[in-house]
Amino acid sequence: MELLSSFIDVSFPLGMPSIEWQILFTMLSGLWVLLEIFIGTLGLSAQSIVSDRGSALVIIITCVGAIALATSVRINWSHPMSEWMQWVGLLVMAFGLLVRYGSIRWLGPMFTRMVQVLPNHRLVTNGPYSIVRHPAYAGLLLFFIGIGFALGDWLSLLFLTFIPPVGIIYRIKVEEHALLEAFGEEYRAYMHKVRGLVPFVY
Repeated sequence: MELLSSFIDVSFPLGMPSIEWQILFTMLSGLWVLLEIFIGTLGLSAQSIVSDRGSALVIIITCVGAIALATSVRINWSHPMSEWMQWVGLLVMAFGLLVRYGSIRWLGPMFTRMVQVLPNHRLVTNGPYSIVRHPAYAGLLLFFIGIGFALGDWLSLLFLTFIPPVGIIYRIKVEEHALLEAFGEEYRAYMHKVRGLVPFVY
């Protein structure tokens, strides 16, 4: 929590909307960190083949890099938004967390932190996976966009909207290569039927 408090103090040297906003921003940011740490502890199956190709590291680099750049820009070259947009940012952050971890929970034992096809793996195409193929990543992108609005800076929002997708799209390509090898035409048909990250768009 001290780390989050320092982040807030540095990122918002000119003040923040209110104490309620500060509490909510800290809670959402802290919840995200804790949930990602938990995901990182999920083990791998010794009976499966890992096909990660460094994609987990690429996601970490792009997401952390985006946050660092966005924060630096907010401090040194502020392009402020209206205060109400910072409240919108909190809502988007919360919705992104809900989508990400709801989707992970929906997968249940089929979810792993690394790209791998488990023994007796089944393809999940219902629930949130009937809307987009990768709702957990869509939720993560929403969370970063929410941070961009919460920072209250247009250039920060730009960094947080366009840098994380670089790592996430690479990860998706790695995952889908593994899934195509495992499920063949079943997964190919699913790809044609359901968009990857954004309904009706991509």
